[in-house]
Amino acid sequence: MHYIHTCHEYGTILYSPIDVYFDEDNQFQPDLVFILHESASIIKEKRIEGAPDLILEILSPSTSQNDKIRKKRQYERFGVKEFWIADPIHSIVDQFVLQDGKYALFNTFGKADLLTSPLFSCVSIDLEKVFSKKK
Repeated sequence: MHYIHTCHEYGTILYSPIDVYFDEDNQFQPDLVFILHESASIIKEKRIEGAPDLILEILSPSTSQNDKIRKKRQYERFGVKEFWIADPIHSIVDQFVLQDGKYALFNTFGKADLLTSPLFSCVSIDLEKVFSKKK
């Protein structure tokens, strides 16, 4: 995914399929995760064990409700610092930031925007390139 920019000296981006394990009842497969090098110990051989620093979920008709409700609640509960929900139908990304243990909508980005992280300044996505891709 050449449209995602990151400073590799600060962290690692991993793409699906990658399993994120919080506990026996909470195991997920997000579309993208970013993990700071200081948290790299959660990256195991077969899965991530613990909260990534940032998670991106791309909505589809079959996953939309699960991504926006169940996954969001559990990512918040387990301390994922930043959560992005991409809606390819409407070409928008909602960006949530964990504040006092709860997600707050920080920003909403459209097709012409450069999505940047308030917590991880080296992570950005050119949404024009993402949403212009042919299906």
